[in-house]
Amino acid sequence: RGGIPFTGVRSQSLGEGLCGAAAALRQTIRVPNVHLDPRYMGCASSLAVNSEMIVPLVLEDRLLGILDFESEKYDAFSARDEQLVSTLASSLAIALENARLYERLRLDEMRVHEDLEMARELQAQLLPKVSPWVPGLQVGFAYEPARHLGGDFYDFLSYGEGRLAVAVGDVAGKSTPAALYGSFAVGMLREYATRGVYGPSQVLADMNRRLKQLSIDRRFLAMMFAVYDAGARTLTLASSGLPKPFHKSGDEVREIPVHGVPLGLLSDRGYEERVIQLQPGDVVVICSDGVEESHDPDGEELGSRRIREVLLRMAPDATPAEIAQTLLQASCRFTRGAEAEDDRTIVVLRVAD
Repeated sequence: RGGIPFTGVRSQSLGEGLCGAAAALRQTIRVPNVHLDPRYMGCASSLAVNSEMIVPLVLEDRLLGILDFESEKYDAFSARDEQLVSTLASSLAIALENARLYERLRLDEMRVHEDLEMARELQAQLLPKVSPWVPGLQVGFAYEPARHLGGDFYDFLSYGEGRLAVAVGDVAGKSTPAALYGSFAVGMLREYATRGVYGPSQVLADMNRRLKQLSIDRRFLAMMFAVYDAGARTLTLASSGLPKPFHKSGDEVREIPVHGVPLGLLSDRGYEERVIQLQPGDVVVICSDGVEESHDPDGEELGSRRIREVLLRMAPDATPAEIAQTLLQASCRFTRGAEAEDDRTIVVLRVAD
């Protein structure tokens, strides 16, 4: 038909000229002879435009653009041409809108990814890299979040002369809300460390009261809080729902029976304490439930029995860091490469000779 795209660049307001009129009306305009239409606005060009067809790109009454066809011939565009291009314009409008939405989504995802990376770095800085030195105690740990941000946390706190407090927590839920809730709990723990007078059961009871007062729906905290006394070689533990820790002494591995209701769930809850006497070479392992509940493709969980078997196979002189990494690797191997559904945290204490 001799149709050509644009014969020049025009600056028109909505309703001005043929293009502006088509845009304002949201309707196709087909002009057999532009010289007879007072709305026509010519522009400097070496081509003589005699007929024109303008098709607006409209989606849900929103104007996305226009298609402007011009020809040197008179009456170059038929009703069939108009119907064909109008059909094409509908598909093109949808494609343009999808492209716009995809680009906006891509930019939003980039911003979210950058924010998550920054939050992950900040969370990594919050978790300790080493523990305070306490005579006769070695400490190791392993940590692997299921997502960018984890709901698990661990902390080591100086708790007076020759005493170390150890905390392992697991916030209900995942990602950013769980990480923020966990960060708040860590801040509370560090308040107690400045006083150093609260026993593990008192710490859990007080934290439960304060977290319950926050009234944050669907958020609660399972945590193990333990205090090691180097002078007495005792470990005092209290739990608010974390899996039972393991105590390895010689060729025997047993679970330490300590239980409790998660923090922030029920008001005025008391928590029991367990005191265990440790000997040189003894090992205590505290895991979040993401370790025991790691499951293979058939849905079978790793479980406490397999963890005990791993601990029994460990060499007597294995360091706490080696024990923690071995348990984490055993958990990962058991899932056969499947993506972790929950954070995995392991803290290991070993009494030195």
